[in-house]
This record gives sequence, structure tokens and C-alpha cells, in this order.
Amino acid sequence: MSKKIVLLGEKDNFFLALKDRLERAGAIFTHDSDDADITVGLGQYATNDLVDVAIIAENDDPRSGNLDQIKNAGLIIRIHDLMIPEGSQGWGPIDVEDWVEWIRVESLDLTPEIKPK
Repeated sequence: MSKKIVLLGEKDNFFLALKDRLERAGAIFTHDSDDADITVGLGQYATNDLVDVAIIAENDDPRSGNLDQIKNAGLIIRIHDLMIPEGSQGWGPIDVEDWVEWIRVESLDLTPEIKPK
């Protein structure tokens, strides 16, 4: 049986990727916390008193949430080294973002002996 989920968070690339993955897994989304089986809070929204699952990033970006401010979550997930194809927007470390961008624009030649076909 599918779970009804309230997903709280800034509608950034991580929010959209997580929502897409949960939908493909059969989750049903609702905006009514009283109707939901699980409330998931992302980043700053993880501090909401109704949150069952808090997802925060392990970095200094203020949008990513603060472990010390999470009150009632039964499960806390700390994200690090996240890479989303569209960009992690503060959810992943900047050095990983830079590395991927260098590869994307071909300014970093990691394997000079292998050329694209």
C-alpha cells in the first residue's frame, strides 16, 4: 500500500529529484499533514514540529538546515557529496559541483589518452 507523504521544502533541484523518485516508487503526495502518513522536511523545513523525517545537508549553506534546530523528527538524514544532474543548489559540496562543471565544459582532461568518439 502506498504511503501518503507531505514533502516540505524549497522547490529546488533536490526537492524535485526526491519527489520524482518517491512518485516512481508509488508514493502519493498530499498537502494536508492530517491526511499524511509521513511528513518529510528538507533543509530549513526540517525544523517544522510536524516532521517525521528530516533531511539536511552536511555543509555550511544556510538553506541546508541545522541539526541543532531539529526537534521532533524520528529520523534525521544528513546528505553529503550529493550530485544532481541539474545542480545540487547547496545540497552538495562546491568542489564536487566545480569538478562536474569542469568536465562538462571540457576544461579538465582527466584521461588525455582517451578521446571521445
